[in-house]
Amino acid sequence: MWWSGSKRRLLPSYLPHFTEDKTFIDLFAGSFIVSQHASPLYSRVVSNDNNEELVRAIRHLQDDPSGVIAAYESWSAGFLGAEDPKEFYKGTM
Repeated sequence: MWWSGSKRRLLPSYLPHFTEDKTFIDLFAGSFIVSQHASPLYSRVVSNDNNEELVRAIRHLQDDPSGVIAAYESWSAGFLGAEDPKEFYKGTM
């Protein structure tokens, strides 16, 4: 099923079909919203997406949530305190 955008609105129709099992595989994870809601029912959740940057970001959140939060706090403090926020943003990319 091709779907552009969040599957959040579709969750009520998906969730009744989820049964407690060992493994849930989300082939097109996108925002990982379906994987998140499936995780309490499964001992293992495998999420896939072809957006490598998104997958890398999710892995960082799983592996080091405190580090990710600290990085974003540092970045946002620099951005909010910058004399020219647009120039600050350009320098971070």
